[in-house]
Amino acid sequence: MKILITQNHLADYAGSEMITLETASALSGSHDVTVYTNLFGAPIQRDFTKQNIPVITDDDTEVRLKDYDIIWVHHQLLPPSILQDLQKKEPKRPHFIFNHMSPYEPYEFPFLAELEPKIASLILVNSPETQKMALDHGLSENKIMMLDNPAPDEFYVKKPHARTLKSIAVITNHCPPELSEAIQLLREKGHAVDTIGRSFNNFKLVTPSLIKRYDLIVGIGKNVQLGLVAGIPVYVYDHFGGPGYLTLQNFSKARKHNFSGRGFDITRSAQEIADDITANHAKGSKSLLALHEKHATDFLLSSKLDGILRLLKASRPSRATLSTAESKGHTATLKLIRREFLNNKHLYSDLQNVLEATDDLRKQLYALGDKHNQLVNALATEQQKSSDLNHKLHIAKIELEQFPTRHVVRIRKTVAQQVKRNKSPSA
Repeated sequence: MKILITQNHLADYAGSEMITLETASALSGSHDVTVYTNLFGAPIQRDFTKQNIPVITDDDTEVRLKDYDIIWVHHQLLPPSILQDLQKKEPKRPHFIFNHMSPYEPYEFPFLAELEPKIASLILVNSPETQKMALDHGLSENKIMMLDNPAPDEFYVKKPHARTLKSIAVITNHCPPELSEAIQLLREKGHAVDTIGRSFNNFKLVTPSLIKRYDLIVGIGKNVQLGLVAGIPVYVYDHFGGPGYLTLQNFSKARKHNFSGRGFDITRSAQEIADDITANHAKGSKSLLALHEKHATDFLLSSKLDGILRLLKASRPSRATLSTAESKGHTATLKLIRREFLNNKHLYSDLQNVLEATDDLRKQLYALGDKHNQLVNALATEQQKSSDLNHKLHIAKIELEQFPTRHVVRIRKTVAQQVKRNKSPSA
């Protein structure tokens, strides 16, 4: 099948961008997949290039309705040529899938209110929260299906083992101050902590080979599913706070809120986070293994995509058309969004430059932190040596003070022995 996936922007290793990459990658194994976007850039660009997945960025490109079997829509984005074709009664119509990946991000709302109900074969949501948002916007419940941020199959470990806490991965694009401070506290406790994401200017694709190095993942969203299917303990905490270790007790509530940390109203201090992570890792590891056994296969991307394709195969695409006014209205809205987004593109570039400029400062701060730790350890060693020396001096002082007394006792003992010999009969 020929499949078109649309996505407003593709640049970071984040949220909807990762879902687009993973979906395109999984489907491209058996299907002809093309991606359409308003913004295409680093670092994620190289992954699409590496996998030979074509990406279209020109909205004047003639992308025709008849060329595709499925059009998978993110952020309500459709090429103008598709909107034009929707005015016609084409002999061949593709299935339209609309995927909503957040209950609060405006880009994820069905803002083309008349369009989606008309042409959607399937409406995907990533959590009950997002489903409520979709229903509140008037979308049809009988078209809605849950696609709860599944993990690529290559992350799945069939028989994971319990882990001892040595190395930690903190993966976030929006690290709160208390978590940033907790990272330093954990390092001071002797744990190796790697930081990944925009918050640390360390953009890195999280892969199975990377994730298996760690005994704990700290993060939210997709990172939770990755840890779950890989059998690695997960500490759910980020800018919304969170419950901490993912357990059998908090799993359902966390899942309802897309493992975002929302819904618990729990925030902690840096010290509380560090102490909780170290004190409860064994319990967290045991809980994760139990969750893995029960739920891991529920979060595999291949089975979710297979289910979606089966549903589409058993149904007919919508034959609804748009009026000229509707088509032009939707086109104008999407062009306005594209223009404003691209006009602000320089802000994204400026932000990247600022992050790069501060990277050296961050490295210097980390180096100073390491130097500080070395000096603290050296000072502690010298203080121990000083303490040992003071103890020896104290003993010597006592011995010195007692020396005259011992000397007199020894002389008296010697004299007494001599007197005793002098009084003996043999003398």
